[in-house]
Amino acid sequence: MKSRLGTFTVILLSLVVSSLGVPTTKNITENPASLLVHQPRFKASHEEITTQEVEKVHECEIPVHRDRIEKVQGILDKFMGKLMSFIHDTTFDVDGFDSQVGNLRRILGRLDELAKKKTPCINRLRPQFKFARRSFEVMLDSAEMMKFFKLENGLAQSLIHKTIVINVRVLALYNRHGAPDLHNENYASILSFLAQKLRSWSQIFENLRETPISLKLAFYLQRKNAEESLISLIKEIPE
Repeated sequence: MKSRLGTFTVILLSLVVSSLGVPTTKNITENPASLLVHQPRFKASHEEITTQEVEKVHECEIPVHRDRIEKVQGILDKFMGKLMSFIHDTTFDVDGFDSQVGNLRRILGRLDELAKKKTPCINRLRPQFKFARRSFEVMLDSAEMMKFFKLENGLAQSLIHKTIVINVRVLALYNRHGAPDLHNENYASILSFLAQKLRSWSQIFENLRETPISLKLAFYLQRKNAEESLISLIKEIPE
């Protein structure tokens, strides 16, 4: 897996970075290789660790607490599974998502209430609560924009629509904790596909004539978001 992913890294970085160059993307490094420098996952810290902290963690192993956490975990998994069911290889099922928005919003509200409980056991799931909310919000905003920028409303709007789909599609490349899912055997190939599409659509959009400034701004914003997501995911591919 590691060697296979490593093969894709430089290719993917070149695909994404080569699509840059407009004023909206100056914040991305001009040296793609620098993205591959290993970053330590833990920073040195002189903060004391107390025995009380350890004891609180052990409390989570008490059957009653463990059962509760497993139930909350189950709800989170079902919620994320439902969200992911609307994301396909090249499309985002906006109609299907819209039909479930009310129910999904209610479930997320309940999850938010659980996330506010300041107990060590619930804190274990905090990254998952955060990723669940972020995923829902991205999909909610994207659904509204895709209904406005339609495929049939001309080439410029079609390209905006397709780029929005990329920003939804990348959500499926994270695990339940909101970290890149390197165990996904298609991780690198999906990134390659999305990077190539983004590059192609960028070139087409830049060659359009008399494009309204509002459409340019919309496309550049969506492209910037997609570029940042792709580069962030590519950085995690091991050499």
